[in-house]
Amino acid sequence: MKKPKPGDMPGIRYPVPLDDVVDVTTAISQRAPHQRFLIGGASAGACLAAAATLRLRDEKNEGPDRLVLAYGTFHAALPALAPEVKARVRGRYGIAQANPATVERMNRNYAGSLEAMSDFQAFPGGGDLSDFPPTLMLDADRDTFRASGQAFRDELVAAGTAVEYRVVTDSRHGFFDKPETPTFAEGIRRIHAWLDHGVIEPGNLASSKDK
Repeated sequence: MKKPKPGDMPGIRYPVPLDDVVDVTTAISQRAPHQRFLIGGASAGACLAAAATLRLRDEKNEGPDRLVLAYGTFHAALPALAPEVKARVRGRYGIAQANPATVERMNRNYAGSLEAMSDFQAFPGGGDLSDFPPTLMLDADRDTFRASGQAFRDELVAAGTAVEYRVVTDSRHGFFDKPETPTFAEGIRRIHAWLDHGVIEPGNLASSKDK
């Protein structure tokens, strides 16, 4: 991916994708008022789902009752990798991993401007996450984006959100794109189990690496 040129970038950039998610969510809540609903997304879609929740809250509109976020990038800059993450992306597993420079280019391409890179409705990581609904987070095991997922998890917990965080063993980024794989099945199982059995108390965290 080439480094974006300085200045505003043409084409469909932020906030257009976020506007679409918010518009659809608002239309659903208006057609079925007072009904519970969920927003979910994976990778960039996880960032959009979290950002839509933040905007709906800020505009005092009805938001989701739960969030499902899979291997998302929630921060404009990739946070530092924890030692346990570094250990899982070494050697052959380091091939095709996103590094901080790649994430910066990717996010700049979405944001469309340097100003938008610091807009928490573009990248909610580090922003005010109060009043977020109970959230399930699924990260890929061998994925540098775990750095953003783990940081966002900690931010949600600090804001008082009930979070269940799971790392799907031996999975790589994009495992929900491969429905024939065991990691896809495990991810779907985790979502079903979380939806069926409720959530933990606000401000607490359930976290584990799947066995």
